[in-house]
Amino acid sequence: MVDVIYLLGMADKVESKEDSVTDDTYTETSFLGESNNKHDISISSKNNPTPSQVSGGTTGAFSRVQLKFDGFDGVNGNFWLPYVHRLGDGEQPWFYFGFDSTKGRGVEGGFSYQTGRKVWQGYVRNSNRFEYSYGTWSDGAEIRPMKFYIDTNSADSYLIVGSEKIVVMMTFFDESDFSSLSLKRVFSIAKNNFDGNNIYGKISGDFYNLLVSKVNSDYYYSWGNYPEYSLWDGGKWYGTIAWPTYYIKYYDPDAKMASWIQNQNR
Repeated sequence: MVDVIYLLGMADKVESKEDSVTDDTYTETSFLGESNNKHDISISSKNNPTPSQVSGGTTGAFSRVQLKFDGFDGVNGNFWLPYVHRLGDGEQPWFYFGFDSTKGRGVEGGFSYQTGRKVWQGYVRNSNRFEYSYGTWSDGAEIRPMKFYIDTNSADSYLIVGSEKIVVMMTFFDESDFSSLSLKRVFSIAKNNFDGNNIYGKISGDFYNLLVSKVNSDYYYSWGNYPEYSLWDGGKWYGTIAWPTYYIKYYDPDAKMASWIQNQNR
């Protein structure tokens, strides 16, 4: 049972302790030592990158919002699962959160759209291993609340809807990871060998009251309280990005909330 009490953008962090993880966006360790993120607008590919110049760019179209590597261990909030329209061949929507380590380890959890049954299903992914929930949800269903967190005692990850743990999976994190975990949220249509223009479907979804926790805190605070991580290393984009820009539309651009993914050039 998980108790979450909302109060002015903050919530108590009370988690039960148990005895005792689509898109290729885990940041490579070699880039994390850079002291700053130089925005050299003279580099044309930085502002108009090719799929290979975006971390995960060949896997599909997505809005990825990533917080800095600052020891995050939980996220919760309320969600409207995306409506899905006219998917093309090989296209699959995803809506999830992920924790990434500076050492290259990561785990993600959220909802995967099952194109055959046309339902959303909860899942957690650790490397190439997936665990799925028994329950499913329809397009536009309200998830109230959803929580995804790492138990730093056991290193297990928990995906929770309401008060029910719908997926539990071990991670590869160890004690050295926890103080520098990054947290991202991703809203995507995945497609193998995405070329920047060959996704034909459309999805729209929303979330609100999004709160996050850190390992050194007893509370959850608003996502917007924390700075984002975005890095152009001279050859590739990492962290926060709308990819491609002409596929992504935000109803609240400042907060990057209430998103559409649709090729707006067609």
